Amino acid sequence: DWSSDVCSSDLNVAADGCGKGIALAADVHGKVLYPRGQTDQPASLDARGGVVACATDTVATAFAVGPDDGFYQARPEGGIEVFGAGTRKGKVLASGRELQIASFVVRRNNDVYATAVAPNGLSNLWLIPARGEAKMLDQGLKDARGLALSPDGLWLFVSQHASRFGLSYRIEEDGTLNAREPFYDFEMRSEEHTSELQSLRHL
Repeated sequence: DWSSDVCSSDLNVAADGCGKGIALAADVHGKVLYPRGQTDQPASLDARGGVVACATDTVATAFAVGPDDGFYQARPEGGIEVFGAGTRKGKVLASGRELQIASFVVRRNNDVYATAVAPNGLSNLWLIPARGEAKMLDQGLKDARGLALSPDGLWLFVSQHASRFGLSYRIEEDGTLNAREPFYDFEMRSEEHTSELQSLRHL
């Protein structure tokens, strides 16, 4: 929880009235987008002219923009659907109840890494290729909801909301993963951040 007296000069409100839990994604041009309906084109945020109001039909779903400006959206019934730029007709990349997608990231070749909620409440990590069948790569993750790729595309990072540690994986040429390791202690960083804020308040 950021202190207003510390951060008010650095942070500005970009949008107001947005639905709870909406996802944000940036395209290759740096435009920030968020999902609307299941088949609608995403809306964009641009606060250079002031605070904007979110669309009233926002949806809380995992969402990302691909390298070719297509947008990817988790399906309520499971799986992911991709829509080409400027189109409303989507292509289903994967489907099934085992693919209740919580978060995902799109690679440069349009393959997708995604986390899905398993029946036991833990998370499974999947590779959903642009062509071919979805493949489970790891399981037993603790509420994994954030994924990111390294700038060179050689590493995948996954945050776990129910663990103090994130995970890193090395990406192989065929998209599979190995070298799983803890990569960040979020609890320790949180304690350091709290200490930093307390120090700033006494300046």
